[in-house]
Amino acid sequence: MNDFLPQTAGGHFMLADGDAPYPPAAAILIVLAWTAAAHLTGRFVLRRRDG
Repeated sequence: MNDFLPQTAGGHFMLADGDAPYPPAAAILIVLAWTAAAHLTGRFVLRRRDG
């Protein structure tokens, strides 16, 4: 599970080493997915609280 957290995926992307369990393109997609999830969750919470 740790390989799919943003810190680890970002490290795999920046290092671009051959020891990563997935290629750098997959790593950046994982980081983007976490970013989108955090943004949408924050937006939902703020709209619900302030709306």
